[in-house]
Amino acid sequence: MTKKPVIRKSKEDDVLSFSKLSSYLRCKFLYWLEYVKKEKIVPSKAMKRGLDIHAACEEIAFTNSPEEVEAITKKFSCLQKKEEKQAAILFSEYLSDKKKVFEPEKREEIKLKNSIFEAHIDFVFEDQYGNVYIMDLKTSPIIPSRSEIEEDPQLNLYGWIILEN
Repeated sequence: MTKKPVIRKSKEDDVLSFSKLSSYLRCKFLYWLEYVKKEKIVPSKAMKRGLDIHAACEEIAFTNSPEEVEAITKKFSCLQKKEEKQAAILFSEYLSDKKKVFEPEKREEIKLKNSIFEAHIDFVFEDQYGNVYIMDLKTSPIIPSRSEIEEDPQLNLYGWIILEN
């Protein structure tokens, strides 16, 4: 009788995230290609735009002047339309009254029984009164309702992580 080989999981295989779970729920075949077969998936135009917006927002979060924001909007092709430039300016103004941006793309790990859940929080910042805020950037054209936001499992988990730390 031949023994079956033991297949060892890599550390990466033990890590779960909302991105992985969303990918699996959206399209099991694409999940299999990307996470099981380890095929490089070419980002769609919408995904590329979302990645660019995230990168631009990270830079804007640490700017000190309207001129710096203007330079960033020129640098990123995703911020070339009038509405997009205005959104970048509003984002900068929104953050300007915040006391401290802790870190963009904050990574936290939650140990589960047989794996790790990794959270990627876009922004965590504090205002002048000590209130802590979580910002998770979404680039979908569909705006969720207030109740959808309040019930969102991703945001609720991120809030719990911040409260525990």
